[in-house]
Amino acid sequence: MLDEQSHSQIEGMPGNSGRLRDTRMPALLWSLTAANASGCLKVRHAGVEKWVWFTDGQPVFARSNLSDDRLTDRLLERGLLSRAQYEWAQELIANKGSRRSGEVLVEAKLIPQSALDEALQEHLLHMFDTMFLWKDGVWLFDTGDLCDEVVTLGSPTAVIIMDAARHRIHLDELWAAVGDRSRRPRLRRPESAESLIDGLGLLPTEGMWLRRFDGSQSLDEMLGEWDTDERELISVLFTLDLIDALESDG
Repeated sequence: MLDEQSHSQIEGMPGNSGRLRDTRMPALLWSLTAANASGCLKVRHAGVEKWVWFTDGQPVFARSNLSDDRLTDRLLERGLLSRAQYEWAQELIANKGSRRSGEVLVEAKLIPQSALDEALQEHLLHMFDTMFLWKDGVWLFDTGDLCDEVVTLGSPTAVIIMDAARHRIHLDELWAAVGDRSRRPRLRRPESAESLIDGLGLLPTEGMWLRRFDGSQSLDEMLGEWDTDERELISVLFTLDLIDALESDG
């Protein structure tokens, strides 16, 4: 459960606790990454609690109090566990106390380690899905609650945020962060364009927008082109703003 106990504050973080209406989830996640933070982000919204562990600024593991967020349920949905294996897995996990469910499944030879690694990555992304839609709730970052196992999920925070901007964050929220149509986006370091495209996992058309951010055109001009996908353009801009890859206006 979330509580009001004090935890060490991380430089660059908006405190060690707060509300999502003041610091939305994308900004909160990125501040943890930028600070190379290690610990557990604990978030509560309308009775739902989710915990995301970070190691050196990257999300590595997640849990929730929702049954729909259980790893075993995800494995069942994907066909990686049969119904009989699922029931057996639930019993094994209940009897193993605090041990992680994935570790128990591999040990029981219900799934191979390679399948678990892939499932954990998908599970982490699924956990974030609804969190990006939460407009309010309370959060706490606990620097004393560390991930005690090495988990490599291969989902950098910037990629998670870019994917959320594409598919989940409401367009009006993206616009509220981006500003008005008169701004002229310019990359802080133009030579970094290709590395940003790779690092954010941009699609070819998204990468084309990024290469055009040289300050020569306003958003209004770009949006006026007949083939412009508004959400695509604003999603790229939103993410670049968040990771401080663009020069500030003026």
